[in-house]
Amino acid sequence: MPKQVLLDTSFLIRLFKKDDDLHENAVDYFRYFLENDYILKISTIAIAEYCVKGEFMDLPFRNMQILPFNYDHAIQSGKLC
Repeated sequence: MPKQVLLDTSFLIRLFKKDDDLHENAVDYFRYFLENDYILKISTIAIAEYCVKGEFMDLPFRNMQILPFNYDHAIQSGKLC
């Protein structure tokens, strides 16, 4: 079975927020996952939460699989907060 990891909202925030104390830690983990052939997954809930203050297009979707749900609804939910 391939190695998989589910990325949560706090991980995504730290990955993109350069002034966060744990930013480098998140970058190192992200790099490790990619270099070691992990399948990265993201839930539409995490997308919705990230979109409260972040931008949908900033997320590295070429490296992640979206867990099934309706991601259009997730984006809109984030914008409503």
